[in-house]
Amino acid sequence: MPLADIGKALELCGKASEIMLGDLKWSKMGIIAFEDVPLMCSKDLTVHLEFLLASLALKAREKGLKTVLLLNAGREHELALSGEEGLKLLREALGRAGMFYFGTSDEGPLASLDRAMLDLSWLIVNPGLLAKAIEEASPVKRKVKR
Repeated sequence: MPLADIGKALELCGKASEIMLGDLKWSKMGIIAFEDVPLMCSKDLTVHLEFLLASLALKAREKGLKTVLLLNAGREHELALSGEEGLKLLREALGRAGMFYFGTSDEGPLASLDRAMLDLSWLIVNPGLLAKAIEEASPVKRKVKR
């Protein structure tokens, strides 16, 4: 995707993010995306999900919200985060601070990021917190037994 088209896609996502965030009358917001297809695709422009999610995180941060952005680096497209170009674009958009990699590979562009891991001993001591996080993140509402 040419750089000019990336700029158009990011500009479009910025405008959409402003509308989606509105006047921020809520204390928490979570967005989970399960679809692995471009949000918009035309002969002139392709908008990948990562563009919108990164834009939402940036706009929310500008408005004073604390943000955590988790992206799937395994998605495959021309600007995938597992490739040099996609990771470079994300670094330029978000800045280097606070970018972590949760994967296991020691090769490729993602290996240059700081590694983030959950300690298994912490999970064993705090199973209720993990269960609650899964319950809250699930698109199908059901109670998780602790």
